[in-house]
Amino acid sequence: FSIDGSPPALGRLPGGCAFHPRCIYAEARCRTEDPPLHDIGGRFSACHFATTLPPFHSAALAAAELDSGSMAP
Repeated sequence: FSIDGSPPALGRLPGGCAFHPRCIYAEARCRTEDPPLHDIGGRFSACHFATTLPPFHSAALAAAELDSGSMAP
């Protein structure tokens, strides 16, 4: 899963979640509160919605990459 756009400069990080300016799921608290770190099946996610958004499936990613031609056959 990737987020469109460019990451912010390290010296100019936005308040709250560093991804909120580019995240399609961002809400008001994302601009003011640092997100907690969640252990999601052995991987970590710092997101206010890490436990409530549907899981991202790698099979869906692979299919999307094949469709876009970005994955070698």
